[in-house]
Amino acid sequence: MFFGWLVVVMLYWSPLPFLGYGASMALALYSLKSGRKIYLDRKVAIFVIFGICSYGAGLFLHGFEPTSKSINTLVHFATLCIFLSLARIEFNQDHVSLFAKIYAFGAYASTLTLGTELASLFYFIDESGAKRFSFLFAEPSFLGLFSAMLCFLLLSYGAVKKKVDYFVISALIGLVFLSLSGSGLFVLGISFIALFFSKPLSKALIGRFFALSLVAVFALSMLYVSDFGGFLFDRIENFFKGGDDRSAELRFIATAMLLDYTVENNFWFGSGFGLHAEYISRNYNNFIYLLKLTFEGDDVYNTNIDNGWVFIIFSSGFFGFLVILSAYLASAIKALGYRSFFVLVFSMLFFSGAFIHPLFLGMFFIRFPRVGKEASNKIEIRGVSLAERSEFR
Repeated sequence: MFFGWLVVVMLYWSPLPFLGYGASMALALYSLKSGRKIYLDRKVAIFVIFGICSYGAGLFLHGFEPTSKSINTLVHFATLCIFLSLARIEFNQDHVSLFAKIYAFGAYASTLTLGTELASLFYFIDESGAKRFSFLFAEPSFLGLFSAMLCFLLLSYGAVKKKVDYFVISALIGLVFLSLSGSGLFVLGISFIALFFSKPLSKALIGRFFALSLVAVFALSMLYVSDFGGFLFDRIENFFKGGDDRSAELRFIATAMLLDYTVENNFWFGSGFGLHAEYISRNYNNFIYLLKLTFEGDDVYNTNIDNGWVFIIFSSGFFGFLVILSAYLASAIKALGYRSFFVLVFSMLFFSGAFIHPLFLGMFFIRFPRVGKEASNKIEIRGVSLAERSEFR
């Protein structure tokens, strides 16, 4: 089931996201058919009621007429919550390891299409005209974020058992660099820092941390002398020099301005859950900074918010933000126990433009073991078996 959830997340970030929606439905149906005890998580009711109330508040406060697009967003959110709750997805080390191997092999195999007619399936041309590797994702940033998340899962939950697993981790780190995604690199760095300071894993990870750091330095060096690396470092240099980097502006500057607008105008209830796109469209003179640049160099209207936390605040106000954050903290403390996974997902929300996604909603419903718990259980079991053997003798 955890393997299936990883597939759902990947399909949601593909050019055909409806496949991810269908896959999440299939997971729920499989759980119902399996005959195991099924029940709806209480957070489903909380989220759905919250979404409906926020939607109604937006209609009332801003004088909106219900539209099919906004209603579909609300229905999508509710059904996705239900699917992920019914699926009863539980973490599985072997599933993560198997998925990561298939994923890494498929990604690197697809790079061989460069220069052929099939290249358009795996490469993305951004607004500057640069050809960037995206694999099966709609844009390279998703490739970087997803690869960083898989790398974290392999390291944090003890799925690294054989030498081949280290090659897989190195391959995932390489995919983050190939994506040329600043978001992916940031999340990868945050993951290593969170893992390094996670108490149950600090000693075990010291050697791996430095070994993988050498791999990262080598990859950076290779990127620096290549065309791919030149593009990435140009973006970084341009951003720090105050140049015009539209992607960085939308990610940081535009979202900061959007947050400031929300504080001044819609502090408590925002624009209404599911109504943010309509609100921006009706008042676009106040949101010129959200304009996007096309490959042809033209500015186009944009209602997407490239920051999950700002999306929540803008659409649902600070009241909604507190509801979501409280539920998230409760899930992290109860199911995860350690700060490392919380840091990972919290940082990923800064670089994704939608909270309505199985990656983030899944954090509330999927049963992750406490970091280090499985390792301690194995030691305990091994100790019992040894004691039994000595007693038997």
